[in-house]
Amino acid sequence: SISRASTIIALFAKQTNEAYYDWVNPFKDISVYSWYYNSVKYSASAGLFIGTETDMFSPEDAMTREMIVTVLWRLAGSPIVPKNSGTSFIDVSSDSYAYDAIRWASMFNIVEGYGDGTFRPNQNISRAQFAVMLYRYLKLDESKYADVSLPFADLDTIPEYAIPAVKALYTEGVISGAEKNGRLYFNPNNALTRAQAAAMIGRTQAKGYALANLTFTDSGKIPGYADYYIRTMAAQGVINGYSDGSFKPHSNITRGQMAKILYNLM
Repeated sequence: SISRASTIIALFAKQTNEAYYDWVNPFKDISVYSWYYNSVKYSASAGLFIGTETDMFSPEDAMTREMIVTVLWRLAGSPIVPKNSGTSFIDVSSDSYAYDAIRWASMFNIVEGYGDGTFRPNQNISRAQFAVMLYRYLKLDESKYADVSLPFADLDTIPEYAIPAVKALYTEGVISGAEKNGRLYFNPNNALTRAQAAAMIGRTQAKGYALANLTFTDSGKIPGYADYYIRTMAAQGVINGYSDGSFKPHSNITRGQMAKILYNLM
């Protein structure tokens, strides 16, 4: 759920809300208790992602450059690119499913090719590389995030070119990192998975979702002050429960508090 960029991301707003609530999960490898369930639901119902097979989403599969560019192109409404616009790459055929998406992304400087004239469409994309693409797509202002301090223990491994994007997306709640041994890591060079891509894109949704009915086994333990925020965040796919069906509202930092913080950022 991105803040202050809601005017940029009103893409698919009405259509997505309707399709989101009518969506029936066809994927046998996506559980309702998966941390990325609602993000996959949003992305699939909006037509941003399709399965790797009819009944498989393959959430842990790595995303390639052409795959992620195609998702962003669909998010923008699959715009038609004039024939003489955009960059042509020697390794991207005009009959490729990603042809228009790649030309669109290059035309708007969302992604660049390599010095040898290639795009390398089948190359896996890293978390840092995707952060830069999403940052450029959202047209976030680097100057607004210049003073942001990132909390990641692996900060020194984040490529310099990606620092402005990571600062912006971290501030906006689009990326959060992974905790290990009490420390937070961004893992910038790890290959981006389909689940991570769906989650990051899903968190850029505009407001407008109805409140979700909470079905967590410990819903009664959610503090009253946080109930509204958790329900709306759950409806947007920004937050969901654990694999055992619980929410654990009092885990440190409490999930109730974090839901309220994230909602206020929207």
